[in-house]
Amino acid sequence: MPEGSELVMFNRFADDELFITKSEIEQSARWIEALQLDSGLIPWHVGGHIDPWNHIESVIAMAIGGRRNAVVRGLDGLANLQNRDGSFCHFYLYNGVKEADRDPNVICYLGVGMLALLSIYGLDLVKPYVQILIDAVDYVVTIQREDGLMPALMRPEGTEKGRPLRAANCSIMTSLEASIAFARVANLDARKLQSWNLSLTRLRRAYEEATDDDFAATEDWAMDWYYPVLALAPGAGQELTDRFSIGLKQFFEADFGVKCKASNSWFTAAETAEAAIAALILGNIDVAREIYSTLRRFRSSDGGYVTGIVEPYSVTFPPEERSSYTTAAVIIASAMLSRGSKVSSFKDALCSLGY
Repeated sequence: MPEGSELVMFNRFADDELFITKSEIEQSARWIEALQLDSGLIPWHVGGHIDPWNHIESVIAMAIGGRRNAVVRGLDGLANLQNRDGSFCHFYLYNGVKEADRDPNVICYLGVGMLALLSIYGLDLVKPYVQILIDAVDYVVTIQREDGLMPALMRPEGTEKGRPLRAANCSIMTSLEASIAFARVANLDARKLQSWNLSLTRLRRAYEEATDDDFAATEDWAMDWYYPVLALAPGAGQELTDRFSIGLKQFFEADFGVKCKASNSWFTAAETAEAAIAALILGNIDVAREIYSTLRRFRSSDGGYVTGIVEPYSVTFPPEERSSYTTAAVIIASAMLSRGSKVSSFKDALCSLGY
């Protein structure tokens, strides 16, 4: 795709107050870029830590907003963090490692980023980073548990830490699927495709056979509600649709957005944006638009989005915090919703970003 054409899709929404406009996309992308460190890394917020998952989320959003040079700097910065075994540490500071544990969800999300950037810019931009993706996904595949699920964390010495997380396992499914789609376009070695496909098949089967007892008790979190949709649609049947409808009543309030946890009244823009994507993938366009419509209240005049708002007090929490990953999630949801009914899976939604 020619440079500068990433924003064409938003022109038809310029007169629709529901959606973010082209100029607002550009402003928000610049806001994220202003957080970018000299290393190319993007912290959660001013003075915050960095993790590869949310860093990639921000890189995707900057690509949608036309910030090509910042995207390349972001990929270079991530490449410089990769460990020799292909992994990344869980959290970084601007000058070192904050938490050395390895999170397979964080590591594997590079596949989502590479497929999105391939769609937006074509193969030439991402070609220098193919080996980084290969090494990252190979690492994740090698630490898959015997039961087929992925661990929550691995200690640096190679032992498992914590119980598997439902949302994280679903996110890894989307990352593996994206990595496989990228590998096909990039003509990677067929043995890589076979290995990654086998891992994804094992993970899906293990997830379908797992019970709540196999995962950490996180069902109160919104991510456990909508991430299965992102991972399993289409083709998961009525059960998935019913699950989403039940969760919608627990987590979504029409005037406020999506709660991060069902048990409190902290409404977060990132969860709201991602839930809108899940509704879109299920084909619930009206529901997706209704969820998305609540995001306007989170936007600041400079293009950044506050992380969350506590209701009924309308108090931002953390106080006045605007975060890169939150702003990125809104940009990405905007791009995906602009494709409307043409999107039926998360992979399709990623592939649509350049059209």
